[in-house]
Amino acid sequence: GQMLGRFLADVVALHPKGTLILAGTNDVAHGVKPAAIADNLVMMGEIAKMHNVQPMFASLLPVSQARAKDRPVETLKQINQWIRDYCIRESFIYVDYYTAMVDASGFIKADLSDDGLHPNAKGYRVMAPLAQGAVERLGIMLSEETDTTRRRGTTTKK
Repeated sequence: GQMLGRFLADVVALHPKGTLILAGTNDVAHGVKPAAIADNLVMMGEIAKMHNVQPMFASLLPVSQARAKDRPVETLKQINQWIRDYCIRESFIYVDYYTAMVDASGFIKADLSDDGLHPNAKGYRVMAPLAQGAVERLGIMLSEETDTTRRRGTTTKK
């Protein structure tokens, strides 16, 4: 909900080349159905594309056992699978924070969060190289598009 409303001002108006979207966990906690979360993510992806911003999507993070009461593990996994499939379908970059941060029981590794929901400094140190890798992949994708456009332009001129 709220992120979609802020997307134009907080992302599109700044004219970035790309945006990394990590959204949906608060919606899960507020009882929003996965299909509605998916619709919001699709809208953000479409708005971004319409404004020449390349969307990248991140998995939802795992949460602690206590936080799983309103953010069930299975729901988070279902949404993450949908996000991954959506990224494959649309050729968007997918950033899998979940796998890097989850323990064997399906909860966030205890040392990566102080409150069971938000990453702490150590959690962000796990996330940072994944985000950096996504930004680097985006740079490669954009440079390949530019090269292709340039080649097309030079071969079609008479």
